[in-house]
Amino acid sequence: KSSVGSQRESFEKAEEAFAEAVRLSPPFAEARVRLGRIMSLRGRHREAAEFARQGGTMATDPVVKYFAAMFLGDAEQAAGNDDTAAEAYKTATDLFPRAQSPHLALSALAIERADRKGAAQALQQLLELPRGEQQREDPWWRYRYCSGRLAKDLLSALWSTARQESSR
Repeated sequence: KSSVGSQRESFEKAEEAFAEAVRLSPPFAEARVRLGRIMSLRGRHREAAEFARQGGTMATDPVVKYFAAMFLGDAEQAAGNDDTAAEAYKTATDLFPRAQSPHLALSALAIERADRKGAAQALQQLLELPRGEQQREDPWWRYRYCSGRLAKDLLSALWSTARQESSR
């Protein structure tokens, strides 16, 4: 038997873990945002939108706000709230103006609405972004690794504490 669980099982475990994190620390914005993402992936778009909205409002980290906006847009789009989805994607663009993902999301949303002109405009804005990847900061590219984005700072704090304790 494989030790790798199904996607459904993984989502269930992730949802339980993020829900527990929110329960233990209600102001933990990133846990709310990620819980919203999992809920949306599991088809519970209205609940997902609320968690993404709450997390985005509570967050102080621009990267977390960006993810909240993108996830809110995705959940609202899936729930059929296209105008709210477009607003969320535009918020993501405001947070990271050189990111390509919100432009692609806006274009896809316009295509879904049969709005060829809107789709073309979103893609045109994408094409006007700097060409070099280093110049187009898009947190979406690092989403899978973002749980470790603070690792260097956390390890530095840990080592500093350890040095202080060992010198006593």
